[in-house]
Formats: sequence, C-alpha cells, structure tokens
Amino acid sequence: MARSRITAIKVAAVAMAAGLVLTACGSGGSAPEAASSGPVTIEFWGWAPGYDKAVAAFNASHKDIKVKYNTIASGGKGGYAKMQAAVKAGNGPCLGQVGDESIPSFVMDGTLMDISEKASPEQDKFYPVAWSGVQVGGKVYGIPMDSSPIGMFYRTDLFKKYGIKPAKTWDEYAKQAATVHAADPHKYLATYTGNDISWLIALAQQAGAKWFDTVGDSWKVDFNDPATAKVAAYWQHLLDGKLALPENGYEPTWFNHLQDGTIASYIGPVWFAPILKDNAATSSGKWAVAPVPSWDAANPAGGNMGGSATSVLTGCKHPEQAVAAATWISTEAAGLDPIVKAAGILPAAKSGVNSPMLAEGLPFYGGQQVYKVFGAEMPTIPSTWVWGPMNSQMNSNILDQLGKVQSGGPSILDALTSAEAKMHADMKAKGLSVATG
Repeated sequence: MARSRITAIKVAAVAMAAGLVLTACGSGGSAPEAASSGPVTIEFWGWAPGYDKAVAAFNASHKDIKVKYNTIASGGKGGYAKMQAAVKAGNGPCLGQVGDESIPSFVMDGTLMDISEKASPEQDKFYPVAWSGVQVGGKVYGIPMDSSPIGMFYRTDLFKKYGIKPAKTWDEYAKQAATVHAADPHKYLATYTGNDISWLIALAQQAGAKWFDTVGDSWKVDFNDPATAKVAAYWQHLLDGKLALPENGYEPTWFNHLQDGTIASYIGPVWFAPILKDNAATSSGKWAVAPVPSWDAANPAGGNMGGSATSVLTGCKHPEQAVAAATWISTEAAGLDPIVKAAGILPAAKSGVNSPMLAEGLPFYGGQQVYKVFGAEMPTIPSTWVWGPMNSQMNSNILDQLGKVQSGGPSILDALTSAEAKMHADMKAKGLSVATG
C-alpha cells in the first residue's frame, strides 16, 4: 500500500523511543564474511510475480554472485512475520521484499541492515521520492524497486457527454463534480473510498502532509496538519454536497458503478490499471488516464500510493553482494522488464521509464500509453512524507474511524482527530515516547 517517505528521523531517537538497540550487522553477532573463492550465494525472499525471472536473468549474467529466490506469502499475509522470525533465529535470507511503509518498523526491531555506505553511490539512479522511502534518519535500508504514483482514471464517453475535460486543479474538479451531478443526480464524477487508507494518504502526501516526525527523543503524530485538513475539508465538501459517491472501493458494487457509468472517474494508483481492466470488462475502450489534479496549477504535484524495496536483512554475511544484486534487478532492463510485465509496477529507477513494457498502448484504455502518464508524475511527488512506527495499528485506527464517515458519522477531520488520539495511546502502550502539542 500500500506509500513511504522517511527523510528526517534520527536513528538514535527512534532507538531510544522504542527502547531497542539497532544492530548493524548480523543476527546473533554474525559479521560479514570475507569473499570466498567460489560464487557467493544470496538468498532472496519475495512474493511479487516476475521476480523469479528477474533473478534468473541476474544469475545468467553473473558468475561471482548467485541469487536463490524463494517465493513466500506477501508481507501482510505472513511474509513479514516469517522474515522477522527468521532473522531473530539467525537463519534469515540476505534479501527481502519490503514495502516502504514497513521499513521503519523493521528498522526498529532490528530486522534490516543499514546499507548506507554500500548503497549511497546508487542514489542518483532513482527518483527522489523513491530514495527517501528507503531511508530512516538519513540512513539507507533498501534499494528501491517501485513506486505507485496516482492519476485520474476517467470515462472518456461520459466526459464528452458532460462537456468536461480532465481537471488540472482540485478547484476545477469540484466544479465538474457539481456539473455532472446536476445533469443527473444518480451520477457522480468522484468516489470517496473510505475503506482505503492508502488513498487518503496519497492525497495528503500530495498536499504536503507529514503525519509523523520526531521531536528530540519523541515521536510527533499529526493526522490533521494543515495540508491534511485541507484535503479533509475538500472531500467533506464533496460528500456534504452529494457530489462524491461514498462507497467502499475494490468491491463488486463499486466496480459495477465504474462499469455502468455511475462513477465517471477515480483517483487511483498506477497498479489500478490492470485491476480496472479485469473488473470492468464491458467498459473496455471507454477509459483513459490523466495526471492527478493539483492544488496549484503552476506547481503540479503528484501523490504516491505504494512503493517497495529490496532490503538487506540483518545477519546477511554478504551485504556488498546483496546490494549489488538488488541494484541490478532494480535498474537493469533484464531485471526490470519481467517484473514490470508480470506485476504491472512502475519502476523506481529513472532508467525504468525506458522499459518497452511501459510504452505499450493498452487496448482497454483506447490504446493509450497509460504507464507513460504515471511515469511523468514521478518527479513531481513530494519526498517529505514520513512513515511512522506501528503502521498496521495506524491503518486499523484510521480505517475504524473513516468507515463511520461514509454512513453519515463524524466528519473526515474529526475521524482523523480521533484516530490520532488512539494512535498516541497505542504508541505509549508500546513504550514509545510521544510529543504533545
């Protein structure tokens, strides 16, 4: 999901707040081994489709490093717990697929190795928003693999019917929402998916929000900072005016509404492109993608709705070779192309825009080169977003409150305020120091 910007956290502060010691090298005190006379074998755990082919391509082109890839359950379905348990037992892999939003938690419990010295020379190969996503306190804990910029999926037939074009600003989008609903009170330009926290995070990030930070040795939590408050007020206005359909996303009814024209557009991530195709087949050829509307037309900004890295896990005896393998897979066409094709990702590497997979016109979208639209968003995404600890708990706290908004409960801002108070309590219960005020 999911996210994913770590730019200003002090590692010492995180360690003190968590009451943990961050290990620099090996689980159980193991240290990197000297290079052996034969090929070095690196074990890699992940789950995204295409990684097996990328690893095969790496092995075919390298004699001194061999990567052994093992498919595990995705992070949220047990993969992360498996990695953490293996590291604690001293038998974890060298490389693991990790979502940006989970990196701070992994750093705090000692699961990831600081690879700053080995990885920093590779920084210029990646977009700033992707590189910031693998950092904690300015130290690097992974090689970026992908990012998920957001854009506007829209029905070309309905936009033509209502005489509108993709909005460049949120102001314009709100006016168009009123136009559509006035023409037909059963139709909506916008949809509010209150069951999707990553959607709200992407919009908040685009506006410049920063939900987590550190103050001295404490965490600062602010789910309703000015940028988020602006986003919340905007969508509350659409909801109150019946200009956005409040409906859980990624469920059958919602897909039916996208397909039958009840909903004319959706602000969503790059990885939604194949999902929409698979779930709204009868509307094929009627969809296109445009850049996400911005708050300031003169300074367009994007948002991010997910991202992942290939991280070196604590205990890896060959971190230098692990970093080399991870970098090759993330930046070389032979490594990237099979993953782009199988998983529909947008590479975090600047070189990834040259992938022939991204230049393909997609029939469902009228032959449009959809991925090029999303690729152009990458340089515009703010790299100031900071993920905090206890990401799963944060998601639970916020979704519990946002779910009430759709049924006419509290406002979006009030829901976020309640979730923030709950987050404070949960963090303190875990022994974390939380700043007030």
